[in-house]
Amino acid sequence: MHDGEELLKLVEINVGRRKPRAICIVDSDFNLRAAKGEIEDDVLKMFRKFPLSEMQIGDIVQNQNAFLMKVTDMMGVIVKMGEPHYTGLAAVNLKSRINALDGFYKLERKLELERIRKALLEAKEMAPDDIIASALIRRDGLVVASTLPEGINRMFAMSVMTTLGAGSKAMEMLKRGELKRIFIEGEQGEVILSSIGSFILIVLARKEANLALVLLSIERTIEVLEKYVYSLG
Repeated sequence: MHDGEELLKLVEINVGRRKPRAICIVDSDFNLRAAKGEIEDDVLKMFRKFPLSEMQIGDIVQNQNAFLMKVTDMMGVIVKMGEPHYTGLAAVNLKSRINALDGFYKLERKLELERIRKALLEAKEMAPDDIIASALIRRDGLVVASTLPEGINRMFAMSVMTTLGAGSKAMEMLKRGELKRIFIEGEQGEVILSSIGSFILIVLARKEANLALVLLSIERTIEVLEKYVYSLG
């Protein structure tokens, strides 16, 4: 069964005995991820006024016929019951059983990985003549996402960690502060390693690339990745 169908079923089971008229699953940008039944545009427009990013998990926004509840950091559920009494009861039921909605965390992780890969692809799009590909790895060697055609393996990731470790030690000994970035220049181009908390962004640049443009792309990519990587740590 598709992830969205499983989550719709999970919500339906946990709102109580009364069957909802419609259910929508949305992400933090209010993109529709799954739906069953129809929720009117004016109802969706009303709920969009309440950003999920400003709500706490379990928070509820409700009108007479439907409610929005934030179920994870990046996911929300809109449930239409059609009658005020059942709407309130369903909201209370779902909130009391929020710990049963663990399936949403699996979808949330999947969405995070999708967004990380999208950010890596956009890094190349910002400097298509200069950047070949990029990857994000964790400091223990786990490859989170990569746009390299041949991919990267754990042995390569661990060699990157060794390089960063040596660089960090040198910065410490020279009292230059925390290591931010390492440039490795080769005959065919450059490899640029940038630290993002417990993660490393690896960017492969072409020979004679415009490094100013490459660095601008890296900084913008880091700004995007910082929204997601800490929940993966």
